[in-house]
Amino acid sequence: LRALASLDPAVIEVVGSTRYRIEGDPSHDGEATAHVIDRRGVAASMRSRTDENPVLRGTKHLVATERLLMVAKGRSDDRTVVILPEVHNNQTIGLTLLHVRFQENLDAQALRSVLGGYRNRYQALADAVTETEPTFDEDLMATMPVVDLLCDPIYSLADRWRQGTHVS
Repeated sequence: LRALASLDPAVIEVVGSTRYRIEGDPSHDGEATAHVIDRRGVAASMRSRTDENPVLRGTKHLVATERLLMVAKGRSDDRTVVILPEVHNNQTIGLTLLHVRFQENLDAQALRSVLGGYRNRYQALADAVTETEPTFDEDLMATMPVVDLLCDPIYSLADRWRQGTHVS
């Protein structure tokens, strides 16, 4: 819940949700399945890949296996979502996928808090930047889209700090 709360300053609104029931053990590849049990908001009219093929795979499988919240950008539709695992007795039994709109940008202080509370991305980014740069100028984060900071691979983000290549 702390990770979800840390994302709050970055979220403009939740525009829909999809809940999935997980059957089987996600830690055994190919054995677990995901079944839609509820759709709301924009999700009410969307089809899920699991409607045709319920095998738990991809990002949903990763969230179910790690049992950690994840922010993701749809690979086929570019929609931004927050995926929350529902865990009972240390096994994921469901997923809630929230369709969200994120702020375009935030100031560096807010981003430090958001990224620090979400998968420790702030420290991971600072460490990756200081692999090649003498310092981590956190103000540069404020020039980058929030979704990129939450979803792009850490080393891809760190490349933006390379001296003379501050592109966003």
